[in-house]
Amino acid sequence: MKRTCIVLFLPALFVVAAVSSPLAASAHVFKEDGAIGALMYTDLGHTPPAGVPVKFFLQFRDSQVPLQLQHDYEFTISFTDSDNASSTVPSDDFRYVAATELDFYHTFPGKGEYTLTVSGAPLAEGLAPFTLRYDLPVAEAGEAVADDSHEGMDSMHHDHSLFGEHAVHFILFGGVIVLVVFLIARDLWRRRREPGKHTD
Repeated sequence: MKRTCIVLFLPALFVVAAVSSPLAASAHVFKEDGAIGALMYTDLGHTPPAGVPVKFFLQFRDSQVPLQLQHDYEFTISFTDSDNASSTVPSDDFRYVAATELDFYHTFPGKGEYTLTVSGAPLAEGLAPFTLRYDLPVAEAGEAVADDSHEGMDSMHHDHSLFGEHAVHFILFGGVIVLVVFLIARDLWRRRREPGKHTD
């Protein structure tokens, strides 16, 4: 019995350690309003610094109809700080990199808590207006940021499905299952070969 408990306990401990590792943390934030949703992230991680241009990525999806952002919506994107001071990103700064994806740059004036608001006014029939809000902490200028950056992701072609976001965890979990089956099978095989030496 002791051996069986050890065989089951160690892989379980491994899974807990894997899930609680930094890989489980993500700078990607998904918000939705009705049928419209968008995944937001930056090239400088979850807590970008003030005083430098930060690149924002937005990947949209509509659960009802295919989207063509540039033709379907007029966007208003703004940032609001904790004092309710607001700044709007010029629409000329939007770069439509795919039918459902856009990016832009923004420089924060100082450290603090900011809210990114993304609003869409429909340009085509059958579409509804939406507003998405993302809370974003900003670090002091020159302050080190967390190592969860996404530099080099300009192509915007990334897998953000459940498997894509947690592929490493799925692989680890599958490996643990295989290990558990192997250890149990080996233990049973040894018991059959030496039945008198194993007691629970």
